[in-house]
Order: sequence, then C-alpha cells, then structure tokens
Amino acid sequence: MQHRDKATGWKVPLLFCGAILLILALFATFTPDKPQVEGIAPELEREAAAIKIDLDTEAGSAWKKRILDAGSGFVGAEEKNRKLMAVSEAAIAAKAFDAACTAIVLMRDGPEREAMLEKLFAQAVADCKDLAWGVFAIHGLRDETLMRVMTQALDNRWRECQKQK
Repeated sequence: MQHRDKATGWKVPLLFCGAILLILALFATFTPDKPQVEGIAPELEREAAAIKIDLDTEAGSAWKKRILDAGSGFVGAEEKNRKLMAVSEAAIAAKAFDAACTAIVLMRDGPEREAMLEKLFAQAVADCKDLAWGVFAIHGLRDETLMRVMTQALDNRWRECQKQK
C-alpha cells in the first residue's frame, strides 16, 4: 500500500483571511471618521455613560426578539433597514429607549438611520428624566450640522431641567 503525503489545505484559508484583512484595512482607510461631539454637559455625559442596555430583562426580551427577527435572515440591507426602522419607531413610541438604540445601531448608515436618531432625540428631550438618551442619539449621528443643532437643543433643555429641580 502506498502512502501519499497530501496537503492539508492550509494555504487557501490563510490567503482568504489575508484578503479579508486587506479589504477591512482599505475600508477603514477610506471611511470618514465619525465627528466628535462637543458641548454636552459633563453631568449629562456621565449619566448617559452610566446607562446599561440590557434586553435580557422581562420587559426587554420581547424587544430583543423583535430586533433579532428584523435584523436577521437572508434579505437585502434595505429590507433589514426597513424592518429595524419599524421596530425602532415602535420602541421610541413606547419609550423603550434601550430597544430603540439597539435597533438603530443595527441599521445601515444613511438617511433612515439619521431620521430614527432624530426621532429618538425628540422623544428623549420631551421629558427631563430621559435626557441621557438624547446623548445616545447625538453620539450615533454622522451629520455634523445636525449633531451641532441637536447638541445645542440638548444643552438648552438640560439647563431648563436643571432650573426645575
């Protein structure tokens, strides 16, 4: 019986990984940097940083299922965006800001995502106790002009809320 030495096929996966890394490096090089957020009150930034998004709670599990259903499957990016937008709109209306943020983060960058962040912001600044969620909305934006406008509106609302205390 003759014994043959056969290659284990390690070269093809290694080349594939190299190609993927090259593509990611090119993507990172040509992707514009996210604008920096300035002008948010440090106390409000700390409050936002303290928020923990946990959809494994009793209230969050239904949202988690809806988000997973919307964001998975073999459909195009536009269809996933449409489904995630519907979930985030429902979450914003229900003031389930943790679910809304999660759904919006999964959306593809573009005008629909920016619009959902604007809706999240509008709902968050309506009530002083929800202002920290407005910080999340601002940090998710890509449009620098909109970011500046919303930051100023958040700062004005923060000052109003501080006077009411």
